[in-house]
Amino acid sequence: MCSEFAIGSTILKNLFKNRTNSGVMKNYSKLKLEYAKRQNREKMYSITEIADQLGYSSVHYFSKHFKKATGFAPTEYARMIANKTSRKKAPQSVLVHGGDPLQSV
Repeated sequence: MCSEFAIGSTILKNLFKNRTNSGVMKNYSKLKLEYAKRQNREKMYSITEIADQLGYSSVHYFSKHFKKATGFAPTEYARMIANKTSRKKAPQSVLVHGGDPLQSV
């Protein structure tokens, strides 16, 4: 980017931080995490494949980073999202009459 815009890296970093209130690498990490969460929700790839796509050296390092950022391991996050989705798809009669919507699905 620096060569494309003919400016130094320090100036580019400062411009980025002034415009976004975040450093370049912090923003990049945030984008990677959002991508990982989306891929995890959509269940298109395994945790190992997501870690590989994002350039993590190991699935363990990815899981550690994911948990630090979200409070959940990737598998816990996927389970939590699946539970929320199941609850949203519960039959109307279960929601009206009470009870655990996951038991009737």
